Amino acid sequence: MTVGTLDYVAEKQPEADAHGNVAYYTDGENYWLADGTSATEDDLVLLYEVAVEVIVEGVALDGTTAETVAEGTVITFTSSKTSYTYTVGETQSFKMSPDTYTVTADGCRSVEITVPEEGGTIELTLQKVISIAGAVSDYNPGNKWSDSVTLEIPDDLKTSTDVVLEFTVKNVTNSQAGWPTDEWASQRFAIQMAKGNEGFLFFLPKGEANIFDMTDGSIRDEGSFGSIRSFAARTA
Repeated sequence: MTVGTLDYVAEKQPEADAHGNVAYYTDGENYWLADGTSATEDDLVLLYEVAVEVIVEGVALDGTTAETVAEGTVITFTSSKTSYTYTVGETQSFKMSPDTYTVTADGCRSVEITVPEEGGTIELTLQKVISIAGAVSDYNPGNKWSDSVTLEIPDDLKTSTDVVLEFTVKNVTNSQAGWPTDEWASQRFAIQMAKGNEGFLFFLPKGEANIFDMTDGSIRDEGSFGSIRSFAARTA
C-alpha cells in the first residue's frame, strides 16, 4: 500500500479577466473539495465575474397579485461554489460568477436562476410566503421537551378553504433511535394545526421517517403513516 501526500490549494476569488478557484486538495491527479467530496477540474473553477443587472418583481400570497419587493430586502444567491448578496434599492453595480444559483430572501419562496457567461439582465420573481421566525431548542439531558414557535396565519387566510401549507423537516443531529441513550427524543416533534391534538407527529431517528396522524387524539402505531410516501398519499 502506497500512501501519498495531498497539497492544499487555497480559495482564489475570480478577477475581472481571470478565473478563480474554490479551496481544494490534490495529489497531482485527483481532486477533493475542502469537505472531502471528490471533484473534477471543472468543479474547482470559479468563473470570472460578469456584470449583472438584477430586476426584481414580487408576487403576493395569492400567487397572482403583483406586490413590490420592499427596498432593503436582502437577496442571497448561492451556488455550489460561492454566494452573493444583493440588497433591493441599495446595490448599484453587481457582478457574479456565471453559474446556477438558488435565490433566497426572507419571506419569499426560493427560486433558481442561471447567470450566463456573458452576464446581462437577470429577472427575479419572488413569491411571498408565510415565514416563521424563531428557533426550537436542541435536545439535552436536562431539557428533553423543547420550546416551540408559532406560525401566524393572516386573517384573510383563516377562513379560506384553498390554502397549501408546505414545510421541510429533517434530522439535524443524525441521532439514533432506541434506549438507553434517549437520543430519539431529540428527533420527535409535531406540527400542531389547531388547538388540541390536531396535526402530525414526526419521529425521525437516523435512517427512519415515521409520521403519525394526531387528528384522532392519539399517536399510537396504528395511526402511523410509516413513510413520507404514504403520508403524501393519505393527505393528497
